[in-house]
Amino acid sequence: MPALATLAAGFFLTFALTTHLPLLVILLAAVLLLCASYVWGYSAHALKGIRWRNLTHLQREQYAEVWDSLASSPELAMAAACGELEEGGVRHSAGKPLNQLLHLAKVNLQDDVLEIGCGVGRIGLELAPHCRHWTGADISANMLACAADRLRAVSWVLWTLPFRPVLLITPAGDFLAA
Repeated sequence: MPALATLAAGFFLTFALTTHLPLLVILLAAVLLLCASYVWGYSAHALKGIRWRNLTHLQREQYAEVWDSLASSPELAMAAACGELEEGGVRHSAGKPLNQLLHLAKVNLQDDVLEIGCGVGRIGLELAPHCRHWTGADISANMLACAADRLRAVSWVLWTLPFRPVLLITPAGDFLAA
C-alpha cells in the first residue's frame, strides 16, 4: 500500500509539473510524494521487525537460557546481538567499535585478544585480522555456534566453550573470578 501511494504521488507531481498547474498544486504534490515516501520507507523498516518469543518463564539467573532462546537460528542470533538480520548489516554495525579498539586501545598484530561475551562474533570477525589471536567466549552455546560459523574462514581464531563465570566479592571488597 505505501508503495502504491508513493507511485500515485509521483505521477501526480509529474502531471502537475508537465501541465503547468499552479505552484500551490505542485507544492501539494511534492509534499504528498515526500510523505508517501517516508511512510513507505518507515513501513518497510518496521515490518522487517522480529516477533521475539516471550521469555517471562525464565529467571534473571538463567542468562544462558535467555540468550540461547533469543539465538535459536543464525538470523535471530544476529538480530539479538545488534538488530541486524543480514551479514552486511552485522559487519557494518561493528565499524565504530572496531575503530575504537584499533585507535584508542591500540590493538595490533602482536596482541592476543579475549572477548568475553562475544555473541555472534560481531566484533571478532572484524578485529581478528588486526591481532595475533582473537579468542571468543560466550555463555550462550547458540551464540557461539553462530560465531563459529561466521568466523570459520579465519584461522587465528580460538574458541572457548560456553562458560558460567562466578564473581565473588570478598569482605574487603575485592573481586575474584572463579
